[in-house]
Amino acid sequence: MQSGESKEVFIEEPFKPDEKLFLNIISYQEIRDLLLKTGFTILHKFERIPKSEKELSYTKLYIIAQKSETPLEI
Repeated sequence: MQSGESKEVFIEEPFKPDEKLFLNIISYQEIRDLLLKTGFTILHKFERIPKSEKELSYTKLYIIAQKSETPLEI
């Protein structure tokens, strides 16, 4: 996922400049709350900054989550 301050944006598709790409940028806090409310447990989280100019300029967020037996209250 693309992580950062929550917002929705349209950008030029990097490989097809005549097309637009929709991105829903989401914060870790927001996705964490959504996962917990829907009964998932986060097992691992990894974030990294873009490594090249060919990547979108947002933080990359990787989450491994597992469906829990009982949803957590937030």
